[in-house]
Amino acid sequence: TAGSDYTAVPLTTVNFTAGGALTSTVNVPILGDTVLEPNETFTLGLTNPTNGTIADASGTGTINNDDAASIAIGDRTLAEGNAGNTAFQFTVTLTGAVQGGFTVPVSSANGTATSGSDYTAIAGGTVLTFAGTAGETQTVTVQVTGDTVLEANETFTVALGTPSNAAVTVSDNSGLGTITNDDAASIAIGDRTLAEGNAGNTAFQFTLTLTGAVQGGFTVPVSSANGTATAGSDYTAIA
Repeated sequence: TAGSDYTAVPLTTVNFTAGGALTSTVNVPILGDTVLEPNETFTLGLTNPTNGTIADASGTGTINNDDAASIAIGDRTLAEGNAGNTAFQFTVTLTGAVQGGFTVPVSSANGTATSGSDYTAIAGGTVLTFAGTAGETQTVTVQVTGDTVLEANETFTVALGTPSNAAVTVSDNSGLGTITNDDAASIAIGDRTLAEGNAGNTAFQFTLTLTGAVQGGFTVPVSSANGTATAGSDYTAIA
């Protein structure tokens, strides 16, 4: 388009003189930019020769694109919370400008976190729409489900697909979501006081209590030690 891509040439006469040069040049100024766009064309036309004929009346000028653009998605780390949902917002950043804009599909995938219980998966067919402005950002949000269970930090990923404009490259196509544990649990053992009895054995049962929930459960070793009582004569040591 004249004015934005090149400067139009006004009606100009090119003169060839008898015995003179066999070539003549017409310059068309091209307007540079930094926008990723398809190769573009314009024409320079010849009309009404004063002598002779025109064998080819139209010269095509092709402006080759020499710009690039790319998108990248960032990572996100947050605590899950104890109830409800926590929004994990992943930012996708465009480096460079893109004529006409473009779209890019996004999706999520399990890591150690599981969709449905730990987070809500991104709906199929979800796309981000970029207007094409340099430095533009778009956000995709994943809802993480809070709980009160002690568990390891868990991860999932948000992936970028292929942009609708194939010339746009993806420099980082995977955003890592890290759900950090914000819960705690503890165990405590109680005391036990009983008479020993006059014969045989009396069972001293000690109760261990868990406060808080623990994903996957756990084990804890137990042992006994003498105080003023002596293992073997007063009680039987724990194996």
